[in-house]
Amino acid sequence: MNTFSNRRIIFWGTFDPTNPRIQIIQYGLQLLGREFEVINRPLWRGGDLKKSKMSNVSLAIRAFKSFYAYAWLIFELVRKGKGALVVVSHPGLIDCLVVWPFVLLLRGKLIWDVFVSTYNTLVEDRLVFKPQSILARILFVLEKCAYRICDGFFLDTDEHRAYIIKTFGLSHKHSFVVPVGFDERIFSGRSFHDMAANLTPQSRFLVLFYGTFIPLHGIQVILDAITLASKANAPLDFLIVGKGQEEQKVLEYFEKTHPDNAKWLPWVKYNDLFGLILSADVVLGIFGTTVKASLVVPNKIYQSLAVGTAIVTRVGSAEVVLEDWAQDGVWFVESGNPIALFDKILEVVHAPISHDRLASSKRASESFSSRAIARIFLNEVALI
Repeated sequence: MNTFSNRRIIFWGTFDPTNPRIQIIQYGLQLLGREFEVINRPLWRGGDLKKSKMSNVSLAIRAFKSFYAYAWLIFELVRKGKGALVVVSHPGLIDCLVVWPFVLLLRGKLIWDVFVSTYNTLVEDRLVFKPQSILARILFVLEKCAYRICDGFFLDTDEHRAYIIKTFGLSHKHSFVVPVGFDERIFSGRSFHDMAANLTPQSRFLVLFYGTFIPLHGIQVILDAITLASKANAPLDFLIVGKGQEEQKVLEYFEKTHPDNAKWLPWVKYNDLFGLILSADVVLGIFGTTVKASLVVPNKIYQSLAVGTAIVTRVGSAEVVLEDWAQDGVWFVESGNPIALFDKILEVVHAPISHDRLASSKRASESFSSRAIARIFLNEVALI
């Protein structure tokens, strides 16, 4: 049997290849000189996947595309995957169940980059299914089976990993943590010259939030903080960038209140986020009160660390993972509390900027860049 040192790595499945999570790991492997292959047929991107209702014809087309995609994926794996380390990426629940017997026959190893639990997302976070419903129970059983058949699986934080193990009654043996990190091709550290511009007294400060408006973001908390800032005539200008599940809350807020201290952009190109973060005085993280919100550290936290912009986010996993940055770039606040958020933003923008911000940016690069993330990944899978 192949040892890990010469075992081929194959990223397999229906994942979205543009997802930052998979791009960070793959780019890091390239930087480390570790070869890998990609066998991919994306099924989980496109506007039709966001619709709550689909016609019978659309469902039939989707089913045909899925069947064809999996047939091709399996054929390619059988052709190339003998003894390989097969990595299934988010959302990989169905992928794991489909590919497992073939990985077993090919004497390979199956690793699942869980990223987020499908059960937690649909049942506990977005409330699509009631916990006691038949569909929720089926989903729970399927996800538990997927964890058990994998040779290993990984998540982004220790807290998230512990939650999965406890919820599904799993063993710690084959699970590990790989932080989300950031892509240094897009997000790189500021020079102190860039930071020095913020040492000049400013009349107003830019507060940036970007995301897909999922419940863990706590977008209502941010909107309420905007209102508090407006009423207090605070020197804050908010820029909200994004669209998604709770977009209606944002739309209604801007249509009803017409805030003079806030602007909403439905979206920007991913590569343009660097410029927005660089120009901001504060980047807002997540403030939701859901279980998932307490477990994860989202991309924007690492991206802001890399750029060197101050971050305000809720207490939780971020406070544990980033405790070393608490005094020089990352600030924590109670979840679900717009008053506390508003007060914390004012505290941050009036705090002096020191050379520690640049040092923090450099440390972030050492700990959370693509290269660092890929090295963690390789070290962990070598133990499986």
